[in-house]
Amino acid sequence: MNFNLKRLALATACVGMLAIYGCGGGGGTTTTNPVGVDTPTINPTPGSTKVTPSLGQFSVGTVVNLTKPDATLLSSGTVAADGSVTLTYPASYTGPLVVTVVGGAGVTYFDEKSGSNQAFGSGSTLRAVLPAPQAQAGVTALTNAAVENLVAAGGIATASATTVNEANAKVAAVFGLVDILVAPTPVSASTGNTLDLASPSDKYALVLAAFAQAAPTGTNAATFAVTLALDLKDGKLDAKNGMVVLANGMSAASMESAYQTAASSYATDDSKKVAEAAPMVVTQDVTSIRSVSNQSDVTLAKALFSELRTTLNSLSNGRSTGFLDTQVTSIKDDINANIAPELSREMKRISMLNYATTIFEDAKALTGGSTANFVVGVNPLDNTKPALIRTNGGLTSAWYGQSTYSYCWTDSSTPSAIAKVSCSYAATDSADRVNNLLNMINLTVTPAAGVTQYSYTATKFYKPVNTSGSYPIFGTSVTPNIPTGSGAIGKTISNGTVVNIALNGTMPPSTNSTGVDTLVISAVRTALTGNNFRYALSGSVSAAKKADSTKVVSLSLDAGSYFDLDETPNNEMLITAKFMGTAQTAANRFNGTFDMSSFLKDLRGANPMPTSLAFTGTVSDLSTGGAGQFLTGKLEANWTNYSLYDSNLGESSNNVLKGTLTFTGTVQAPSRPLLRLVLAGTKTGHTTGTMTLNYSYGSGISITGSGVVDTANSSQNTMTLSNQAGVQMVVRQNAPAEVSKAGVGLATIENNRINYIDGVSESF
Repeated sequence: MNFNLKRLALATACVGMLAIYGCGGGGGTTTTNPVGVDTPTINPTPGSTKVTPSLGQFSVGTVVNLTKPDATLLSSGTVAADGSVTLTYPASYTGPLVVTVVGGAGVTYFDEKSGSNQAFGSGSTLRAVLPAPQAQAGVTALTNAAVENLVAAGGIATASATTVNEANAKVAAVFGLVDILVAPTPVSASTGNTLDLASPSDKYALVLAAFAQAAPTGTNAATFAVTLALDLKDGKLDAKNGMVVLANGMSAASMESAYQTAASSYATDDSKKVAEAAPMVVTQDVTSIRSVSNQSDVTLAKALFSELRTTLNSLSNGRSTGFLDTQVTSIKDDINANIAPELSREMKRISMLNYATTIFEDAKALTGGSTANFVVGVNPLDNTKPALIRTNGGLTSAWYGQSTYSYCWTDSSTPSAIAKVSCSYAATDSADRVNNLLNMINLTVTPAAGVTQYSYTATKFYKPVNTSGSYPIFGTSVTPNIPTGSGAIGKTISNGTVVNIALNGTMPPSTNSTGVDTLVISAVRTALTGNNFRYALSGSVSAAKKADSTKVVSLSLDAGSYFDLDETPNNEMLITAKFMGTAQTAANRFNGTFDMSSFLKDLRGANPMPTSLAFTGTVSDLSTGGAGQFLTGKLEANWTNYSLYDSNLGESSNNVLKGTLTFTGTVQAPSRPLLRLVLAGTKTGHTTGTMTLNYSYGSGISITGSGVVDTANSSQNTMTLSNQAGVQMVVRQNAPAEVSKAGVGLATIENNRINYIDGVSESF
């Protein structure tokens, strides 16, 4: 199906992010904690806050104090082995809180630049101001800078939740973070490549590691934190403290470069790609940022876009390196180039073998000079030997995909002397127009234990085709260096009707190979109506190893598998098929049920194909280091106008194959929440399509969305996503996008910039 699966992948990612952040956010102003997100919430147990100080992880025993803005001590504690400390205060307290990390003898922190522990000596401090009590909090070089900004704006003693939020928001905006009060993941020598940019705590830790990396030579993170605080007092990152130039000040370029360096040392493989595709952008002037009354909703919107950028780059991106990008490519390759062709090829070969045995039986049954449906001719391999000939279709018809072609002959024209039958066969999809070859197979059947038991050989050959004239001219048959197949086929006949076919043998591979395809198939044949028959299948198929190891295919057919065949002479065509079991390549494993139905011919009456495909089951990534089982559910594709489509011509505005693609189930990407979703895409024209979706996650979280796509006229592209909490994003091409809640605007998106109502601006 010629439909852009990537757009559905993008929609999936968008929906996932809305769900994750749709009912909560970061910082002390949030009221709930979304499932699966490690951002702080209003204290579920009033009277305590878990504090994680970080310049890198602090040593066990580091003292941390909690005070009121007027410096009244509320609590004091020491850092434990996990890098955190829990501090308590009166349950009735509701105002801002000041957290101070105190240096002293033996106190150290892990410095990400040097990769070693550094002293945090007496007189050293690191501070954070919380707008109100909250369950968790981080104390970092960034919160320390926000404290100095707050001091410069009027002091800590008179600070309110509004002024605290504003100071913290300014520093967060400098480094592209949603909330600097999130508890960062403590980084130590044992951290390794474990930081996942989908996690706010891990992303914060990566920014702090970059901060340490950006420190000038000879300056550690603790000293650099003091310099940063002096620099940002006025809301500008310009390496100045007022009018005084800071000798070791930070530059935006050095921080942005250090972010990539830190990612290479501490981020997961997926997050390294994300960091490369969505690099840090430092905002040097944040003086216009202000606190707004609905700060929690604004924080929610910021978190949404922060995660959107992470997930879109890791799952689906313009470079086709995201998780879903690569999986979709692998699936399409396996189904289009391997799974479906192998199934179709072997079904046709089973049918042709049955046809060859039928011709043998018909020829042997001739009496009194009768030649019903046969003509007397000569053996095409030996012009001196007479033979009985039966043909169906023609080479030209097969070349143009209009019908199958078979040419069968006996080894004698005398029925009683016939010992074998040979059939040369071409299917409707046998034409190789790139190389001007018609691929064919020759099957020879010989009676074995009884008249309904046969041995066979199968040889692949091709006919060169000259297409320079009005009609194709077929050259002398050529046998390529491809192994010959052989085996046995048996039939059970009851009252003159075939009721069972058993095949055990091999077939030539589809391309050059040192091996053969192996088939162990049992097909129970029952009559349907007219010339229609059903073949109930069981057994297995294994395709030979080819130059590209990802093309190796093995199929196991479980009970319940079948195909229905219209065996009308000169018009043989599949009607429907169901395969239950496992199809496996080196890249993927498909386990479940694969349905093929509604077989139709195209506008020219050629190239019959199933116009409805459905796979129900699981898909696993088997590649080296792959994701394992990542998809569960039903993937279905339908072509709605195939009978009006000329498959021999390229698609254009006048020759459009329309269809739908739907998925219902779950997708599990590495380090991502399980996505439970329903996606539907419709290809309405050569360049146009629509999509709808529903997403659910955890308890009570549900997202709906719809969109319109026109690749030739991008001004028509729109996408609307909304969640159960009332957050909505409306994206229109060439027009400002809007993010709102309950009709109140939270942000607009224009020229690839997100402009929040609190003055923060960041790249989309």
